[in-house]
Amino acid sequence: MKDSIQFPPYGRMVADLEADITEPGAAPDDWRGPKDWIEWRSKVVRLINIVLWPSFKPSTRAWDGPAAAFMEGLTKADFELLKVLRPVLEEHVALGNGPIKQRTLFVIEDEKDVKANDGSVYRDMSVDKTLREYLAGIVDPAVINAMALVYLRRLGAKSGMADLELKRFLQRPRAYQMATIMGESWFDHAHAKSAVTPAMISGHCFQIAMGGVAAFYLARVLGLKAEGMNALAQHTVDGGDRRVFAGVHYPTDNVSSWIVALLVSPNVCPDTDGAQWLWQAITHNSRVYRELNTHHNQHPKSAIAPSMRLLKHIGANPGITVEDALVFATATG
Repeated sequence: MKDSIQFPPYGRMVADLEADITEPGAAPDDWRGPKDWIEWRSKVVRLINIVLWPSFKPSTRAWDGPAAAFMEGLTKADFELLKVLRPVLEEHVALGNGPIKQRTLFVIEDEKDVKANDGSVYRDMSVDKTLREYLAGIVDPAVINAMALVYLRRLGAKSGMADLELKRFLQRPRAYQMATIMGESWFDHAHAKSAVTPAMISGHCFQIAMGGVAAFYLARVLGLKAEGMNALAQHTVDGGDRRVFAGVHYPTDNVSSWIVALLVSPNVCPDTDGAQWLWQAITHNSRVYRELNTHHNQHPKSAIAPSMRLLKHIGANPGITVEDALVFATATG
């Protein structure tokens, strides 16, 4: 049975983001995985097409992929979860510097480019500022400075433009585009300067996760204690979660980002420890994951179930190849 609601593609991204993509695509600078990045990326797209969201084909003006069968069910489930998660934006995060509202941190992370002293751009987010907030009072200031610098420098090297490349294919419209169509009259969202791309995957969720993985390796070398490592883990998932709290992303956008981050990490890191650490951060520290998992446990046959099964499988098998992930998704999705 086909969906009764017609989903429009998000459409073209703003010009400067389109210009950031090297045609036909390029692996992150730290990439040490399969030589053919385009083939690897295509397999990731197929993976998402099976368990989460189809690709939009301009040539046929239609959605393509098994997930086309449950677009409406997935989005309805997302809106139900957003009813629980939207109010969290007004809650506070307990930090070394004292409680600070999620909304305040959301605004900081929505800011424009962070630049080096030489004027070069690291990334288009001010996430190093919120990282410093999470670590302040817990970690020595000199160590915080070192971690913030590595975080910014290696975030881009580990994530590349993978999120933008994937967005081009997936074309998921944002929640604010679908709320009226789907009769979700209660829905509202916070203003976000950077919410000018397709919803899936969540760029903030993916990029901040990769920055966290980069910082994890330095933190381990520096012998960061448990409290500091937990603060880093919390920041690594909170940045993406805040985009959901703000209503500019669906909860399952984060699922897609976590799947991609867990698959990318072993290919841009010296071992699988970063992927294992990231999975622990997701399962132990993410409010969005907690709500998704509760929904999954209560509704094991919902449209969210295939992606949650895949996410848990990838998380439990660090270093899994995208080919093996496809086998699992095809058999269970």
